Amino acid sequence: FGTGDSALRELRKHENSKDIPFIFVTGLRPEKAQALVPAGDPNVRLMHKPLDWLLLKKWVVEMTGLTLNQDKP
Repeated sequence: FGTGDSALRELRKHENSKDIPFIFVTGLRPEKAQALVPAGDPNVRLMHKPLDWLLLKKWVVEMTGLTLNQDKP
């Protein structure tokens, strides 16, 4: 697809992938990255590097409904 925002745009065009959870992980400055992420999409999150592994795990659980083993990072 090229970049994360172009991949997301392509996924959102199709009925069977329009609601797929999407987590952007970027090293871009926050103001530049925020401009690339669609506002108001409840299935999209934006995380800046370095990764916050606990927040990433929380988002995966929230966005997918999966239950992850709480004893392992």
